[in-house]
Amino acid sequence: MENEIGKILCDLERIFPPSFFDVMVHLSVHLASEAKLGGTVHYRWMYPVERYLSTLKSYVKNRSKPEGSIAEGYLAEECLSFCSLYLSSDVETIHNKTSRNYDDGGFEDILPIFSMSGRPIGATVRTSVRHENRKLREREIQRLHSETFESWFQDHVEELHTRGDHRITEDLRNLASGPAEFVKKYKGFIINGFRFHTKDLEQNRKTQNSGVMLEAMTNSFSSAKDNNPIVGDVTYYGVLNDIIELEYAVYRKVVLFHCDWISNGSRKKQDENGFTLLNFEDRVDKGWKVVIKTTPRDSYDMNEQTCLENVETHLQSDTSTGPQLDENMNIELVRKGLNGTVVEKKYLSF
Repeated sequence: MENEIGKILCDLERIFPPSFFDVMVHLSVHLASEAKLGGTVHYRWMYPVERYLSTLKSYVKNRSKPEGSIAEGYLAEECLSFCSLYLSSDVETIHNKTSRNYDDGGFEDILPIFSMSGRPIGATVRTSVRHENRKLREREIQRLHSETFESWFQDHVEELHTRGDHRITEDLRNLASGPAEFVKKYKGFIINGFRFHTKDLEQNRKTQNSGVMLEAMTNSFSSAKDNNPIVGDVTYYGVLNDIIELEYAVYRKVVLFHCDWISNGSRKKQDENGFTLLNFEDRVDKGWKVVIKTTPRDSYDMNEQTCLENVETHLQSDTSTGPQLDENMNIELVRKGLNGTVVEKKYLSF
């Protein structure tokens, strides 16, 4: 980038007038060098300071006395923050306020399939499962609903329950009986600190939250005629179409993501920089999308093991022991191990 930006600006000078090349355009020449010298930008930018200065300016109610207004507003906020520490835990304050993408945390001591965390967002749309799949072929209906396994599983669980098998819990019987005929659909869902939106909801939005990635071990076939499956880890990339909530008895629910998936084939490739590109549209259309893995906003990967190793290395080094002492316990003020440079007297000035 540092080598190419000069050439790019020369090419732009042939297109745009001289008034276009102001200070901000010239700043791009120094950004690459600044990143190499200063490191990551968000460790040294001024935005947090400027945002806090904006907060202090909002305390000014009397424009003739701005300093007093800021001092009084700061003192009032500090007192309120101190008092909020002594409020009950069920009172929401700035100290125990949940994050924007907080989920319900799930349930404990129940069947794992019913204990998933997450909460839906947006309006609820109730629809029938049979009505949605009425136009599908029989093979697709069997693949989606696993009708043969469902009936066998229900009969098997009821048979074991009749025999008095202690492994058959109430949640397992509710799961075997199947979900209700009517399901709920949502346009958004929050889980594990992420906020997902359906593809239709974000068509006119700048922020795209419909991308989904799944790493799973599955059986794949090398060809349509091959009957020997290949077992291995496969990464699936998808676009979220629908969010469906299945309801079971005793307030049990399971949330499903209906997605368009891509794992391999002509609709997946890598560019020259190593980024994964996907095409969820027509193969003739070149609307490729770049896969970018993200983390939740309130989750910070500090790489604890690496940090501890760096700390131990620093503690065992000579720089962490302070000034070096000689045999008489005197501090060495002259650096050793470096060759000095002799400077002639005529070059010295006082």
